[in-house]
Amino acid sequence: MVQRSTTCVISAESNVAALSGRYDETTPLSTEEADLLLFADPGAVMKAKQIVTTAEHAVRDAELLEGLRAVGFGLDRGMSCLYPSSFLALFRVRRDTDS
Repeated sequence: MVQRSTTCVISAESNVAALSGRYDETTPLSTEEADLLLFADPGAVMKAKQIVTTAEHAVRDAELLEGLRAVGFGLDRGMSCLYPSSFLALFRVRRDTDS
């Protein structure tokens, strides 16, 4: 198998941990309200928040990421070629350019 470019990897467990309190049974928010809170920020604010969130994912997923690196898997944190970034910021840019 050949990896053509680096990949941002975040485990499902880490993602669930990051979203707990917003998208689970403990929140009083509806899904629509939670979505609005997550995606309503201007791009620059979302980017700043997601840089921190993606760094937190890397800490939670340290063992997984180290294992992938050890076997030669190329990793990044999103749009690292443009700025220290995040998974969600990368998704937002891709979504915005698809239309």
